Amino acid sequence: WKHENVFIIADAHAPKYWPKEFVHYINSYGRHKVMYGTDFPVLAFDRYRAEIDALELRPESRRMFLRDNAIRVFKLDQKRGEG
Repeated sequence: WKHENVFIIADAHAPKYWPKEFVHYINSYGRHKVMYGTDFPVLAFDRYRAEIDALELRPESRRMFLRDNAIRVFKLDQKRGEG
């Protein structure tokens, strides 16, 4: 959190194996610093998403982790594909 341009991509390990401290970080003060990533095809999207759901992240933290942080960090156009 103290390094503005340092982020974590959560990949390579299934969410069910993440340490509780990492889940707490995603769900609290680190929610702006962690982004969704997979190890596809080793870790299938359906399994990954089911395991993310099982973590019971706060709605805001979940949305930031799965979507909003990548849009902000990579300066993606949020309106692309609409209309």
